Amino acid sequence: MSEATHKRDHVGLVTDDAGSGEPAHAPQIRRRVAFTRKQLIGLPLLAAVPIMSVLGLFGERRSEVNAASRTVAMSIRYPARFRYRQVQPLDIVVRNISTTRSDTAAATVRTVVFP
Repeated sequence: MSEATHKRDHVGLVTDDAGSGEPAHAPQIRRRVAFTRKQLIGLPLLAAVPIMSVLGLFGERRSEVNAASRTVAMSIRYPARFRYRQVQPLDIVVRNISTTRSDTAAATVRTVVFP
């Protein structure tokens, strides 16, 4: 029998020194986390995106403006920041705070689209 054939026939189960037929135990290796320089830079950047999202830096934002005179108080809530295809309402509340009754109120809302 040639040496190559002999080696091929004996490939299989590795036994311990006692020859019990049990596989040898793997050596104990201390586990560690190792990052490359690019991973050390990129991992905090990847973690920053969901954190900023939870803090509300990416989503919708609304603002409110209040104004008042002797007869009328006005409160306007408007979207301060839009994202693509998001729809938000424009809330305008006008209250008569004078002692006289007013039957009519008129408001004009103009939309401005910047090119």
